[in-house]
Amino acid sequence: MGRRKAILWQWVVTLGIIALHWTSAQTITTVHVQAYMQGFWNGSIHLPVPIAVELRSGAQLQTSTLVDRKAVMLSTTGTATALFQNLNSGNYWIVVRCGSHLPVASSTAVAISSGATVSWDFRNPANVYNGNFALVQVGNSYALRAADANNDQGVNITDVLQVLQNNGLNNPGQVPEP
Repeated sequence: MGRRKAILWQWVVTLGIIALHWTSAQTITTVHVQAYMQGFWNGSIHLPVPIAVELRSGAQLQTSTLVDRKAVMLSTTGTATALFQNLNSGNYWIVVRCGSHLPVASSTAVAISSGATVSWDFRNPANVYNGNFALVQVGNSYALRAADANNDQGVNITDVLQVLQNNGLNNPGQVPEP
């Protein structure tokens, strides 16, 4: 029995090495985002907050489809890094979501090569889809809008509609739901 256990253990160890080798062969694409959240940014430091970074494919943002989503932490400097495994090269909309804020998307689909590193600055209205309306100015910077626009202690479509109405938009091309 002792020899059989030793042979079985060697087989399990060999399989573990094969699995470990397979895991290490994955291609990692890195997406760095910079963003501030209204109410979390005081002009010099950002409170850490969890966000989701999404990659969406499609010619138009409104009809795009979710390819992958990563939950990451937005740091005290307003930066986060999301790692996407085995992403195919292509054009992707980069979307940032935070439960307490309205989502934002890149101003255009971004060419991303598999295994590459891409950075996107959501603090610049020119880089954000409908940036002048999607972001709010906080001091000298721009931040994602807090979503409870009507202060009813809930985030829902009423808040989105109020933000749109306040900015004179009838059909801004909202970020699609995941």
